[in-house]
Amino acid sequence: MPSVKLVEMTTEEFTRRREPMVRQYAQVTAAAGGMTVAEAEALAERETARSLPDGPRSAGELLRTARVDGAEVGWIWVSRPGRLGLGLAWIDDILVDEKYRSHGYGQAIIEAIEAELVEAGVPRLGLNVFGDNDVARRLYERLGFEVIQQQRSRPLSAVPVAVESPVALGPMTSACFQRRMESFVASMVADYPTLTVREAHERAWKPLPHGLDTEDVSVGTVVAADAEVGWVCYGRRAPNRPGMGWLHRLDIDPAYRGRGYGTAAVQVVEADLASCGVGSLGVAVAGGNHGARRLAERLGYTLMAQQMEKNLPVR
Repeated sequence: MPSVKLVEMTTEEFTRRREPMVRQYAQVTAAAGGMTVAEAEALAERETARSLPDGPRSAGELLRTARVDGAEVGWIWVSRPGRLGLGLAWIDDILVDEKYRSHGYGQAIIEAIEAELVEAGVPRLGLNVFGDNDVARRLYERLGFEVIQQQRSRPLSAVPVAVESPVALGPMTSACFQRRMESFVASMVADYPTLTVREAHERAWKPLPHGLDTEDVSVGTVVAADAEVGWVCYGRRAPNRPGMGWLHRLDIDPAYRGRGYGTAAVQVVEADLASCGVGSLGVAVAGGNHGARRLAERLGYTLMAQQMEKNLPVR
């Protein structure tokens, strides 16, 4: 394994690397779907300016240049715990310069930053990898990262705007909505053990700031043969992806699972969004929810990105 040394990034190095970083992030984000390159570039610029207002000296951020025998071979950006979760550091970006690739430097850089985080007492590290980056995904798996969540999507261009279905979407009362949301928060805590109840509550409610009256978001019960068998929540605009709808929640009650109601409910949602001119539909699937992942794959939802995490050794 090559000996890589991480040193604090200088202002000159950050200035030189910032524009290519923003451009590359925008390209892969746009390729994943739901936004144009121009929209992705604007988003990348906003997020970079917000996260790194003081460049390599921004509070809560670690920017390191990777060197081997004095030569600059790449760099890494990691957010300290707090921005994305208690006890969770996050690799925002990592790059091995092109002429130094295929030498094991990517693995060496990650192992070096892990050692720094362990020394600081950080218990967990996470990252995002885009769906078509198989080389990076295999590296992260080899280093012990596990899938926590996936984002998948499919185009709606060929979806009929009217479907015959064994289920229908009915209205939901406020009391039922509150009960369903409480169950949603509890399931998020179970699916994502590193989340606190407060963090799970914030994530569950984020797309629903006005509850049932939230604009461009539909919430309804899934009804089959006059029985309420589950519920669904979906929006006409995905977070940060204006050209994509988003399936925020689909839950079929345990007594009614295995009857095809989940598939049928997704098809009804797709038809509704297609009739509104929405071009594609995205969904987030918890890494441990194998049933939801199989359903998404069976319905043709391809991988856009996935988040992976690992425990770090206790100091």
